[in-house]
Amino acid sequence: EGHVDLASRLWATLGLGVEHHAVFGTVAVPRAAVAFFVRRPATGTGWGDTKLVFNAGEGIKAPSVFQQQNALATLVDPSRGLVVPAVGPERGRDIDMGVEQWWRRNAMHGRVAYFRNAYRDLLEYLTRTQLPQAGVPAATAAAAQYGAYVNASSYTARGLEASFDARAGDRLRVSGSYTCLQATVTRALSATPVFNPAF
Repeated sequence: EGHVDLASRLWATLGLGVEHHAVFGTVAVPRAAVAFFVRRPATGTGWGDTKLVFNAGEGIKAPSVFQQQNALATLVDPSRGLVVPAVGPERGRDIDMGVEQWWRRNAMHGRVAYFRNAYRDLLEYLTRTQLPQAGVPAATAAAAQYGAYVNASSYTARGLEASFDARAGDRLRVSGSYTCLQATVTRALSATPVFNPAF
């Protein structure tokens, strides 16, 4: 992880995480955070710091022991010579950007931000009839007695966040927040029209 400070107005942090897992190997997950102070407090006014922020990063989530034990690679006998996709990590990419403002000598603080998150390769349990929809060869799907976990689904989430807090005295602080979220399932092979007509 590296840090950059330019004239006490621009701060940046860049990092790279490397995770090694016995099931899916080595995965690199980068991340970055940038903050820029547009203005500093002016003497004699109630306006404090104004800061622009930007954050971006990727992350993974390893499959649980139960999911590993019920993945295709575990359920299908490798000696049969079938093509068996290995279970992998669930992946996510997050981006958010916003502006923060302070007032009255930092007694009041407000923040507005836009975020967009994308999650892919999410694990879901598919039956033998659903596995071919995920690209699993029919012969391999038939070898699974009931079904298996595969990296098949994905969704996105985007929206706006707003928050405000103020110190109203030595023992009282007032705060509030609001989130507008729009989530979209972009792929879900286990969904059926019984639960959601869109699938």
